[in-house]
Amino acid sequence: MGVDADSSKVAAERLLQKLGEGVVVVLGSIPEAGKLAWSLLSAPN
Repeated sequence: MGVDADSSKVAAERLLQKLGEGVVVVLGSIPEAGKLAWSLLSAPN
């Protein structure tokens, strides 16, 4: 079972908006054995 990447990004962006300045959200996933994919989103200053 997986999570849609676009839905995860939208959720992270909403979280950034709610928490405000100085916040960083890291999204991670394991697409294949031994590999890691990640994205870093940060609130603008």
